[in-house]
Amino acid sequence: MILALPRALTWRRLGVVEPAPPYRSDRHGDGAKEGEKTADPIEVANRWIAAYNAKDFETLRSLMTDDIHVEHHNRGFALDGPDAVLEVITRFAEIVPDRRFHSTRRQFSDGQRVVTELTWEATPIADVEGFAKAGEKICLELACIWTIRAGQIAEYHDYG
Repeated sequence: MILALPRALTWRRLGVVEPAPPYRSDRHGDGAKEGEKTADPIEVANRWIAAYNAKDFETLRSLMTDDIHVEHHNRGFALDGPDAVLEVITRFAEIVPDRRFHSTRRQFSDGQRVVTELTWEATPIADVEGFAKAGEKICLELACIWTIRAGQIAEYHDYG
């Protein structure tokens, strides 16, 4: 089930003080130019999930801003820029060919950010230092946060 709550209600229900949105010089607050159509943030996040699972690197790149920041907080891993992100995703797809997101339990948006609770699962075919050994099944319960700007992903953070 996809649940989109009003901005203020979303953060209050989580017991979090709403962070200030980044400075935007446009009238829409989402990075879009006047008259430019923007995609629903949840749709953008779900397109990322589908492209990631399908190893559709071209679509993944089209969903990234030129200054994308990706961070896996519990693993101390951060990347900046689409080239760095795609290099890691591509290499990881070779080492962990069955990796995938699935079982979305909750998903909502404040209009700019999307929060998704889901499962990431994989079995590496080679040892991944500090993460898993070859043949060891990995199952992570994640909370993922995407920040969407003009229909593209400007930030991706996961916790779990």
